Amino acid sequence: MLAIAFGAGLAVWTLGAFAVTCRALAGLRRRQRMLLGLVARQDPAVREALVVEHPAVAAYCVPGRRAAIVVSTGTLGLLRAGELAAVLAHERAHVAERHDLALLPFTVLERAFPWSRAARVMRRRVAALVEMRADDRAARLHGRAGLASALRRFRACDRLPAPAGTLGGADGDIDARLDRLATPATASLPLRVLLLSIAVTVVSTPLSLFLLPM
Repeated sequence: MLAIAFGAGLAVWTLGAFAVTCRALAGLRRRQRMLLGLVARQDPAVREALVVEHPAVAAYCVPGRRAAIVVSTGTLGLLRAGELAAVLAHERAHVAERHDLALLPFTVLERAFPWSRAARVMRRRVAALVEMRADDRAARLHGRAGLASALRRFRACDRLPAPAGTLGGADGDIDARLDRLATPATASLPLRVLLLSIAVTVVSTPLSLFLLPM
């Protein structure tokens, strides 16, 4: 009975953190869209993005059903055409694949258990993987050299952090991303099958235990 009560309390606590996190993120993104409506402008050179007047480098996306990609004038002045195209493709990957939803469970865990170092590390690691996934899609369209060149320029200049609730292409461990772009690792077919099997097992086992008759 104590174990059941503890499990129920833990579930309620986590669901509460989920609700609070979703509400907070929705509010942050709503305010960000409102601010962009006031200060951002369209630019014929980058029709798919909103441009904000600021000398520092910024490139990020506001995810959601009304997603927006944002770049600063500092970014437009810094990057060459091919580099800018790769950065925009990186942000489009975040929007198209809804990477914000991939991060959401780990953001919830960090809010639910703020004292847990494991929760913080997991969220940071998943955030890094999300950036690398977006890098892969951008590199597939525009080549690794252009994206790597853009990241090196980002690393060497004054960058604005992406606003809370958004995903920023100039954020994260740029050195690790550059190393990965320089030496891409390709997993063999057996390794991919093994990783997929592990992922399916991890996801299905708790559900199977829950569905077993008591």
